[in-house]
Amino acid sequence: MTATDARDRELIRSALDETLVVEAAAGTGKTTALVDRMVRVLATGRAEMSGLVAVTFTEKAAGELKLRLRQELEKARAVEPRPADERAALEAALRSLEEAQIGTIHGFCADLLKEHPVEAGIDPLFVVLTEDQARRRYDDAFNAWFQSALRDMPEGVRRSLRRSSRPGMGGDGDADGPVDRLRAAGWNLSEWRDFPSPWTRPEFERASEIDRLTTCVQLFAEITRKASNLRDTLFLDTASARRAADELPRLITDGDLDGAEALLVDLCRDRDFRRARKGYGPQFAKEFSRVATYEAHQELVAQLDQFRMDADADLAALLRDELRGSLDLYADLKRRRGELDFFDLLHCARNLVVERADVRASLQRAARGSSWTSSRTPTRCRRSCCSCSRPTTPTSATGGRCARCQASCSSSATRSSRSTASAGPTSACTTTSAINCSGTARAISRWRRASAARRRCSRW
Repeated sequence: MTATDARDRELIRSALDETLVVEAAAGTGKTTALVDRMVRVLATGRAEMSGLVAVTFTEKAAGELKLRLRQELEKARAVEPRPADERAALEAALRSLEEAQIGTIHGFCADLLKEHPVEAGIDPLFVVLTEDQARRRYDDAFNAWFQSALRDMPEGVRRSLRRSSRPGMGGDGDADGPVDRLRAAGWNLSEWRDFPSPWTRPEFERASEIDRLTTCVQLFAEITRKASNLRDTLFLDTASARRAADELPRLITDGDLDGAEALLVDLCRDRDFRRARKGYGPQFAKEFSRVATYEAHQELVAQLDQFRMDADADLAALLRDELRGSLDLYADLKRRRGELDFFDLLHCARNLVVERADVRASLQRAARGSSWTSSRTPTRCRRSCCSCSRPTTPTSATGGRCARCQASCSSSATRSSRSTASAGPTSACTTTSAINCSGTARAISRWRRASAARRRCSRW
């Protein structure tokens, strides 16, 4: 443990009248620091067990947190010498341990909404959907929307349905069909449903790019057709380019740009074509050296990659707007049935706390302390100088660094706010993000964005 880390840990344990925000990578002892702070808050009488709120992100983590709290309370009570008032406070805390509000973020939001359904504008008898139930409800909404879209098919849906769902000419493909792929994209978008602004649609001259790439594919195909040896590995691995060169002009002549786009994307992801073997010998054909032919292949692959990236970005922006219809139907189905999914819990609770000062005041009176523990869901290292892909927590101490980068830079970071004297309640303990009731909306919004970012629509 470094000296800096020791000071941070001591600050977490002893600065009980301050609100602290602690960010650290997985395995650095956040939960231990959290439990130590909770024990000190209880022992010093700053809060009773019934006024303590600790929020985590899984039922398992909540159960483990409560178990560790009991163990640490019993250890603290057994320490000698111990002032009589602290011992009495610890014994009272142990007797009332079940009164502690230690649970998941969704459970916390559900309890808050049940206490203030009118203020939140929801059905007082709302039912929380499980993830499977929510998915089935969205499937119903998507099916209704899709049938309507087929009658007057928008551009994004039309282009998406033309994309291949089978391995593209011996390459990678999607496990699901085109409709299921579209359904999955809509479901992923449901995590971003409270962001109404349209996505940026970059400049993309689709028709001219298809014409240009068609010419490139045809030129490369003519080179490979002149191979001196028809068993040459470079000739065999580029067969898909020759097939595409024959089919692309027909599609363009018929005005089927969607089909031409899909064919170019298939060629781009064709594994044999992308990983074409260079082969042996100085000459590939009488007129072309092997080095020049292979360089032409690499250049074509690079141009296909750029085309696919631009086409996907253009298509994603289109589908984002077109799939909003399925999300609207999904919301309407839930509203008529009095149902909320997990996202609705977070969204409605956030809005309730942001918009209603009386609700914030009620929370501050009810909870003397508030705690938020880190998500267990791994993301990838986001440090710019890191090339690894080790798991870390979505709100780690250094902006999402992995454990390796975290160890090389710092083990934890603690930032304290000295302004809680006028804020009201005492923050009992903190790990990844600990805030008073007035900051509940920010914590909910941060967690929701981190979760949604891990499930962004990456396939259309």
